Amino acid sequence: MAQVKAEAKLQEAKAAEAKAAEAKKAEAKAAEEKAAEAAKAAASLKAAAPAAAPKPAAPAAEKASFAMPSMDVPAAKTTAPAISIAPTPAKPPSMPAAVPIPMPAAPPPASMSTADQDEAVAAKAAAKAAKAQEDAAAKAAKAEADAAAKAQKAELDAAAKAAQAEKDAAAKAAAAAYKEKDATAKEAEAAAAKLRSTAKEAQASAKALKDEACETRLGGKLVCLRPFDSGY
Repeated sequence: MAQVKAEAKLQEAKAAEAKAAEAKKAEAKAAEEKAAEAAKAAASLKAAAPAAAPKPAAPAAEKASFAMPSMDVPAAKTTAPAISIAPTPAKPPSMPAAVPIPMPAAPPPASMSTADQDEAVAAKAAAKAAKAQEDAAAKAAKAEADAAAKAQKAELDAAAKAAQAEKDAAAKAAAAAYKEKDATAKEAEAAAAKLRSTAKEAQASAKALKDEACETRLGGKLVCLRPFDSGY
C-alpha cells in the first residue's frame, strides 16, 4: 500500500514538473512576441518620423587680445663728483590696471528631434521587453527547480516509507513467531510441572513402601540388607 502511494506521489511530481516546463515555454514565447512587437513598433515610428535636421554648430569663441602700453623711461644722467655718492634707486614703472576679458555666452542646448525621441521610446520599449523576457525565464527556471526538488523529495519519501514498511512487516512477523513459540513453551512447561508433581508423589509413595519393607529386614531402615534383585 505504501509503495502504491509513493508511486502516485512520484507521478504527481512528474506531472507538476511537466506543467512547469510548459509554463516556462509559454512565458518565453510571450516575452519573445512582446519584444518582436516592440521592435516592430520602433521601426514603424522611425520610418514615419521625418529626417532629423542637422544641429546648428556652436559659434566659435573669439580670442581676446590686448596690447601692453610701452613706457619710455628717461635714462638718468649722473656726473661723477670727486666724492663718491651712492646712487638713488630709480622707482619701478607702474603697471596698467587689468583689462577684463569678455567671455562669450554658451549657446543653449539643442532640443531633441522627433526622430531622436522615437528612437529613445523604442529603446525603452526594447529594454522593457528584454527585462520581461529575463523575468519570465528566471521565473520558469525557478518553477522548474522547485518541481525537480519536489519530485526528488517525493521519491526519497516514497523510498523511506517503503523501507519502513518492510521493517515493520519483518518486526511484526518476528513478534508473531515469538508469541507462538512462547505459548507452546508455556504449555510444555505446564505439562512438565504437572508431570513433575506426579513424579514427586510417586517418589514419596515409593520411599514409604521401602521403609515399610526394610523394617522387617536385617539392619532395619538404616541398613536394610536385601538381595540385589529386590528392585527397591
